[in-house]
Amino acid sequence: MLNNGSGKEEQFAYNVEVLLYELLGSVASPSKLLEFIERLAYNGALAVIADAHFQAAYWLATENADAVDKKSQVQDIKQLLESAHAEYAQWNSWKAKAFSFALSGRQIVLCRKDSYTCCLLAACSLYLGEKKLALIRAIDGKYAVKEEKRVTRYMLARQGISAASVFIPPVSLASGIVLMVNSADGLVMEMHRRKIPHINEDQIEKYIAQLLTVRLNF
Repeated sequence: MLNNGSGKEEQFAYNVEVLLYELLGSVASPSKLLEFIERLAYNGALAVIADAHFQAAYWLATENADAVDKKSQVQDIKQLLESAHAEYAQWNSWKAKAFSFALSGRQIVLCRKDSYTCCLLAACSLYLGEKKLALIRAIDGKYAVKEEKRVTRYMLARQGISAASVFIPPVSLASGIVLMVNSADGLVMEMHRRKIPHINEDQIEKYIAQLLTVRLNF
């Protein structure tokens, strides 16, 4: 638990860097996949994003942590994550382009959520024996990673700032990722309340490569 300074404790206090490391390595071998999936109720994978679909998936995992039929449970969790992915992807397509620069800060957040969700979906799909779907979702995650990079460069270009001169940390030191939003005063740095895992291009390429070569024996 994490005390937020108001006397209340926040429910989801996890080491995001460790969690991301475990997720991205989960498809490297059957043993790592089993370990990751069977710890979904405890490792924070479903708790790190506070959106409704993730909260429902987290509840499902924790309320049935000792489920006998683990595959049915993971299937139900996957369906919730598919809904989250559909919502993020919709905002990252026509809606984002329609509102253009006004929502680009929000789009960066949604891209990060989507790339993470897609990797989580890929792991769940692989566990369920759906390797083709796992690859499709991982490729969707790659698109989200590239889209985040594109939107970031677009925002900076509109502000007359070189992307190479700005460092956007994967996770902020205080309370989450740094968002860039447009304002009358130019580029504004705004802290997001939640820590959102950030997946870069090298990581998603390695993840896809592991998916292509892994052989399941369970």
